Amino acid sequence: MVGELSADSRLDSSSECEWFGDLTYRSSNGVEKRSPGIAVDVMNFGESVTEPVGGGSQGTIYKQGKFAVKVLRRPHGAKLLENFRREAHILARLDLPSACRLRAVGVALGSPCIVLDWVESDLAREMANRWPNAARLRIAADLASALEHLHAGRAIGDGLAIIHRDVKPGNLGITASGQLKLLDFGNAAVVPRTSGKAWQLTGGAGSARYMAPEVALRAFRYGVEVDVYSFALTVWEFLGLKGVPFPNFTYADHIAYVARDGRRPKIPKSWHPRLAALVQASWAPQPAARPTAAALTKSLKDLIEDPNVGDPLLTPSYFPPWRRRRRPSK
Repeated sequence: MVGELSADSRLDSSSECEWFGDLTYRSSNGVEKRSPGIAVDVMNFGESVTEPVGGGSQGTIYKQGKFAVKVLRRPHGAKLLENFRREAHILARLDLPSACRLRAVGVALGSPCIVLDWVESDLAREMANRWPNAARLRIAADLASALEHLHAGRAIGDGLAIIHRDVKPGNLGITASGQLKLLDFGNAAVVPRTSGKAWQLTGGAGSARYMAPEVALRAFRYGVEVDVYSFALTVWEFLGLKGVPFPNFTYADHIAYVARDGRRPKIPKSWHPRLAALVQASWAPQPAARPTAAALTKSLKDLIEDPNVGDPLLTPSYFPPWRRRRRPSK
């Protein structure tokens, strides 16, 4: 892969990458442990990355031919570097078609960087394209399936589960062929796979609009259920096409009204009752009341394939105003 990347991007490869190190995670008793490093291709970009296309709290994304180069921001402390290292290790180990593939790690502009396949769009930008209902439901099912693999420990092996902690439309890539790709594992946590287990983790991680109450309220002990909550808000937005949930809320409003008081967006009346119930269960205030990602995957698949349902986003009992027959005027 180094040869392919070098040819495409005119880059030199190097043989060492000191920052990559080992993967750290919390054991079942809360003790930090390390998993041995994994072999990856290493690149030295020097100053050659010059086309910034986006970024976030961790750093800047540069487009480099067919690849995206994520460069850690400077200056950065030990905590930010550790998060970046964890993201690189997760991506290097991921065996998941619906996750963006890591191609190399290295250094660019004097900072650590990771090299990923370029993804043309994301779910946030695709909202305006008004996908067919069947295609939108497929994306929802694919997202549930991806989370199932992360939570079940099948994505990186070693009995380790991944909590993404920042599921939202902007972190869900869409390829040119319309395939889902999970992006941005910068907030992800790696924990031993234990059903129903809550872990000592950082409060406030993620994006407020899609953040589970237990994270927003800084409970510090939570588990994979936080991704299910974020899934619910994400699919409500993508399937309902009503805009972002609570667009006028400040961060303080989200804490007060959503996390504490349990306010949720309104489910469209056109949705099939089974779909409505599934989304409502997924954003339940109590983590234990939410379905698992595996249950989500099965329920969505059953709903989509049920010949008696038809279009789950437009039930026969619902007739939008533009389809209602006008009464003749007297």
